Amino acid sequence: MNGPDGPIVLCFGIVDEADIVKDFLDYHLGLGVERFVATDVGSTDGTLDILAEYERAGRLHLTRFENPSVRAEHRDWLSAMAARAREDYAASWCLFCDPDEFWVFPERSIRAYLASMPAPIAIFQRYNMLPAAGHYRNFDLVVRHPLEFLYDLRRLDEPGGAAWMLDAHPPDILRFVAPKVMARADIVRIVKPGFHDIEATDPNLPRHREARGYVGHFQVRGADRFVNKARLVADYIAANPPRDDRASSRHWVRLAALYRQGLIEAEYARQILDPAEIAARLRDGVIERDRRISARLTRLR
Repeated sequence: MNGPDGPIVLCFGIVDEADIVKDFLDYHLGLGVERFVATDVGSTDGTLDILAEYERAGRLHLTRFENPSVRAEHRDWLSAMAARAREDYAASWCLFCDPDEFWVFPERSIRAYLASMPAPIAIFQRYNMLPAAGHYRNFDLVVRHPLEFLYDLRRLDEPGGAAWMLDAHPPDILRFVAPKVMARADIVRIVKPGFHDIEATDPNLPRHREARGYVGHFQVRGADRFVNKARLVADYIAANPPRDDRASSRHWVRLAALYRQGLIEAEYARQILDPAEIAARLRDGVIERDRRISARLTRLR
C-alpha cells in the first residue's frame, strides 16, 4: 500500500491542447500536485513539445497513442494511468481530469484539503467557465447552478434535425456537466470513462461529495479551438458509436452532428453570451463570479 505522504499525482488524457496545457500543469503544481501521468491520443499542434519539457524535468510520465480512434475497451489507458501513478511514483492520491479542467479546493492546497478528507474517494462537481472577452486566464464567471436538460437525439434522424438541435435548448455552456473524481491511489481498480468516477478495490468504500470545491471547465477558448475539438469529437464518434444513452454521450453525438452539418461556427457563437444575458444569469444565480482560478493563472505569467 502506498503511504499517505506519497506524492499527489494528476492523471489526464490529452489531444491538441497546446494553448492551455502549460497553464494547466503549472496551476496544479502550485496547488500541491507533485507529478503527472499523461496519455496523448494524437496531438499535432505542439502539445507534445510542451509535455516533453515536464517529462525531461521528471515531473510527468507520458504515454503516446497515435491512433485515437482505437476502441477504448481494447486499451484501458485510463486505469493504466492510475497503475502508473502507483508503480512509478508511489502516489498517495490520484486526481483524474482533462487538461481544460482546473481544480479548486476549499483550502489553499491539496495537502491541507486531504488532511481532513473523510473518505478515500472524493467527487467534485464540474462547472463550465463562461467565456468572456480576452484570454481565458481572465474568465471568472462560473456556471455554478447549471441548467439541467437533455438532448433528444432522435431529432437528428429527421430532416433539418441538426438545425433544430442547434437552437432548441439554452446554450450548451450553461448545461449541467458530469463531475470529476479523485481517490486514494491504492484503492483504484478501474477508472471510468470521462474520469467521472472510479471502481474501487472494495465496492463498499465511502465517497465524499465535495460541496465547497469544484472543477472549473474551460470548454470554450476561441473559435479555432472549438472547431478543432468538434472535429476530433466527430472523428471519434464515427469510429466509436456510443453504446448507451448517457447524457455525456448525447452531448458528444450532438456536437459531432453539428460539425458534420456545417453548424459548428453557429454553435460556438451561441456560447458567447451578450452582456444583458450575463447580467440576467447573474441575477438568477445560474452563474457566479469567482476569481480563484483567474487569480492563480494571472500569477503564473
